[in-house]
Amino acid sequence: MLTKEKQQPDGALFELLVGLIWKRNGASDVEFLNEAPPQKQPDLKASIGKNTWYIECKRLNKSSEYSQNERQKWLRMWSRARDILYDGQYDVVLDVVFHVELNSLPDDFLVKELCGKLALVNPPCTIISNEIWDVSVAPIDYDSIREHLSHYLVKYPSDQIIELIGGRREPNRGFTHLVKGRFKRLGGGIGNNRFLDEVSFAVAAYWSCDAERAVERKARDIRGHLAEAVSQLPENKPGVVHVGLETLDGDLVEIERYKRIFKSVCEFDSRGKDLRWVYCHLFQSYAPPSDCWIIDETVYFFNRIDQFGLEPIPNNSAIVMKNDDTEANNVPVHWLRPTP
Repeated sequence: MLTKEKQQPDGALFELLVGLIWKRNGASDVEFLNEAPPQKQPDLKASIGKNTWYIECKRLNKSSEYSQNERQKWLRMWSRARDILYDGQYDVVLDVVFHVELNSLPDDFLVKELCGKLALVNPPCTIISNEIWDVSVAPIDYDSIREHLSHYLVKYPSDQIIELIGGRREPNRGFTHLVKGRFKRLGGGIGNNRFLDEVSFAVAAYWSCDAERAVERKARDIRGHLAEAVSQLPENKPGVVHVGLETLDGDLVEIERYKRIFKSVCEFDSRGKDLRWVYCHLFQSYAPPSDCWIIDETVYFFNRIDQFGLEPIPNNSAIVMKNDDTEANNVPVHWLRPTP
């Protein structure tokens, strides 16, 4: 993390977490193996009882390339409409669900299909519902915003801003907004030191896309990463692969992702390597106004060859989580639980 990789430390942090998993499960020795190119070798080696396991870790990027491109497309559409929304003083919260891929629509789609209708509506209401998209609008709650700002400064940007302007937080959907008001800095610091103190106008939009093709593209498979990981494992040694990724696109994507991961692991050809277990760690982090930090995790684990016996790490969570939340424990995957 102190070398060229310091700009992207997630991979090294994930390896540390995986090492801790094995230590918590009774490994007498967990060793991080140094890279020695061109020779291929795994990230870790762990000993439990008489068995020695060779472990490779793969940490996927935060968002898929498709999700990043989709967001850039939305921002181009929003930028075309932003000035019109401000000039018309359309201070509303839009809720937009696309049923087609965003890249199939022109950049001026919001301008042509939405902006002209806003002058004719009395929110809250649904103003568009067709095969392309659904759009509803709600008024900005200025009274609630000003009441809060009369007691607190609010970091800008932050999850608290989303909750103030939009009225709620939906971390698995996009949120874009425009605010006119007064901002302050605390002390003499410049970077990351901007706080909202007063609001005179705001407009915002929650947006998402449930098009079948979009869901499929966002549900990244692990086949390629699994193949790369297995190539690092030694010959004739019991191997384990840990994959870490984030759940940022909602339940439709996660349902599709599980189907793909299950199929890929079951059909995967390990090409003679002794791959015994595959663990997929799905993370999601939150920074709600009432808490410093919350991290959720769901682990999918697969025994590649049944006759190899019991799972070596039955306590397979990378995050040490509390077990006193009965309601949460009754829901097997975190992306189906209420957002913290």
